[in-house]
Amino acid sequence: MFSLASTFLAACGGAGGEIVRPNDITGTDALGTTVQPCGAEPKLAQALVVDLDASSRVDLEASMKKGVAIVAYDCKSLRVLPSCKLANGDYEYAGVSRKEQVVQMTNQDDLNVNLPLSAGKIGADMKSGNSIDLALVLVGRRATTVERIDRAELTGSCDGATHFLQSASLGAFSMTTGSAGKIMAVADLFKIGSSGSSSASRNASSTDGSLEACRTADPDAPSPPPECRSPLSVQLHPLGGASAAKEPHGKEGKSGKEGKEPTPQESPCPRDFVFSGGICTRAGEAAHLCKPENGPDCREQCEKGSAESCYNYAAGKTVEKNEREAYYKKACDGGVANGCGWYGLYRWQGGDHSKSPANKEAIELARKGCSMGGSEACTMLGDFLWGYESAGPFSDLPGAVRAYERACALGDGEGCSASATQYLLGEGVGKDEVKAFALMNRACYGGYPSDCVRLGELLAKSRDHADPVRALSVAQFGCAQEADLCSLASKVALRIGKDADAFALAKSGCDRRAVWCEEVGDLHAEGKGVPKDLDKAKENWRRSCEAMRAEGLDGSDVCAKANGAPKQPSSKKR
Repeated sequence: MFSLASTFLAACGGAGGEIVRPNDITGTDALGTTVQPCGAEPKLAQALVVDLDASSRVDLEASMKKGVAIVAYDCKSLRVLPSCKLANGDYEYAGVSRKEQVVQMTNQDDLNVNLPLSAGKIGADMKSGNSIDLALVLVGRRATTVERIDRAELTGSCDGATHFLQSASLGAFSMTTGSAGKIMAVADLFKIGSSGSSSASRNASSTDGSLEACRTADPDAPSPPPECRSPLSVQLHPLGGASAAKEPHGKEGKSGKEGKEPTPQESPCPRDFVFSGGICTRAGEAAHLCKPENGPDCREQCEKGSAESCYNYAAGKTVEKNEREAYYKKACDGGVANGCGWYGLYRWQGGDHSKSPANKEAIELARKGCSMGGSEACTMLGDFLWGYESAGPFSDLPGAVRAYERACALGDGEGCSASATQYLLGEGVGKDEVKAFALMNRACYGGYPSDCVRLGELLAKSRDHADPVRALSVAQFGCAQEADLCSLASKVALRIGKDADAFALAKSGCDRRAVWCEEVGDLHAEGKGVPKDLDKAKENWRRSCEAMRAEGLDGSDVCAKANGAPKQPSSKKR
């Protein structure tokens, strides 16, 4: 995840200035120049959307209410595809600690990259030393847990689709033409958009939202104020991008620091540009966000003052283990939300040290990162309040569930998985099967396919909320993500009487990892989903037996079946 600073792609301070009356503009009107396409392969992108036309803004917001928004994006334009649909996935809102920033762009390169939706030629005002001043106020984010979408999953009119919208930062903005080197305060820039004064030095403005409304925003509220919910920037994930399956989160959390993996801070900038001083710009002497895989540069840029690079260095493979804590601290001190969570994790002592002041400090660090919008920090806060590695005096089960739910709303599937478990068990919160199923569904499509099969099992056997159609759908999705889940998914299908689907699921697992061919053999032997055929049953049992021996697993049970011997108890683990 990006820090809140990079959410805006810009960060500058500023002093007050005169109030003026400009004419309405868009970024296109003010900036002009032609922007070059991103390149042949769509990549992770983050774009300001403050100059989207009114129709496109309506399409964007409407698409996010109906499901995951699919777009066509090429660095010079963003086109929402409202008729292109994904069957599963949604967005949830989470407030964050208010962040106010002012950006001033004074040269063609910076303008083109940081307002990528603009096109045309640089206007005369820019040549004469004027600038584009942009005030941004962030109060929350809407995010989906969906990490990856294949084109084959899309239906409808999807011509040109390149990305899906993973999250949108919400708040208010005011944009004007200004004077290079003369940076105004956030409040003054908003006054320009709403006042009736005028000035020759400021000839245009565009404002959406109210600064006053944003300053009343409560980070814990279920929605932003009505006049402070304009999309400011969007994080776009390329269709077909990579994601890794993760283990479900039970009440015990992870086994230790090494069991967690930090999400690196990726640059939102195109080739030949670096993220420096809050914007994408040409590389210079100033500190910039390093590439996560370049450990030496991450350390160098951290020492120069890039907090995001400190985080990447701490999370990388070249740092010494005894250095990680210090670099996560630098990241946290520099405003990287998840850096605070990770610093807290290294402060946490657990075990026999449950009364340690360091544990209390760890909770406050995670709480800080969570309030700033760090989804991983929220999950860690939940772990700490649950009693991570201990059941110490800081345990707060209701607080843990709230933290997990907030992580889920910020797009972290682990938080969804953890909170779903608590609603199922009624631990720290009242039992609520419907709520648990909804959270489990978000975890399922957020990188936790084990929760897909778990949800399928529950929907298949629920007394009050059984849903066979959905049970099969999520079980099939889980199997498609991870071969090791196909056997369990097959059992879900059998439970709801879908024998043919059960066989297809079992065969899918068998074809991708032969140890799971035992299930195919069992179905052949029982004549479920396929005609009864003991020869094919033995063939598949034999294949499973050989694969398990090759992987060093205990396959005595299936090997006995393959050899026609009486069934023997087995403790196989696959």
